[in-house]
Amino acid sequence: SSEVQEKSLPIYKTGQSINYMSYDDGFYKKGANKDFTRDGTKSTVIDNTTSLVWQDNVAASSLEYTWDEANQYCLTLTLGGHNEWRLPTLEELRTIVDYGKSEPSVVESFLHIANDSYWTSTDIEGAQDKVWIVYYTDGNMGTGSKNEPESSGGLLPTLDGKTSNYLRCCLLY
Repeated sequence: SSEVQEKSLPIYKTGQSINYMSYDDGFYKKGANKDFTRDGTKSTVIDNTTSLVWQDNVAASSLEYTWDEANQYCLTLTLGGHNEWRLPTLEELRTIVDYGKSEPSVVESFLHIANDSYWTSTDIEGAQDKVWIVYYTDGNMGTGSKNEPESSGGLLPTLDGKTSNYLRCCLLY
C-alpha cells in the first residue's frame, strides 16, 4: 500500500439515531460530529475535523479501475490546485460514510457518488494481493483483489477480465 502520513482520526457519530438494542449506537449517540465543507469551484470536499480533502468531481462516480490503475490515477491527479492525491486508507474512507443513510450511505456534502464499492490503500493482513473496499450502498466493508478477477467480494470484472471498483482520492492538508 501507499505510504500514508499517520494522523489519528476521531471516532465519529455513526448516524444511527434509533435504539434497536441495549447499549447500541442509537443508545449512546456518542462521537464527534461530522463537519464537511464542499468547495464546488475546486470539486472537493473538506473534512474540517480530520483535515482531509476529498476528490468530488464526476470521475469519483464514473471511473472504475483496477487497484493499480486507481492508485496510479490518484498519484497523478491534479485537482483543486493540489497534486498530492492518493488512495485513502480504510479508516479514512469510512469517515465519509453516514450509517444513518443508505444507497448511498455517504455524508451529504458529496455530490458525485457511485452507489457501489470503492478502493482503499489498506492491505488485508496476511494477503498482500488483497485490499479493503468500502460499499457506499450501506457503508459495509469487503475485500478486493489487486491483481485478478473474482466472483465475490463486490468486484466487477470488466470485459477484458480486469477487476474494477470506483475510486475517491484524498489528501491531508
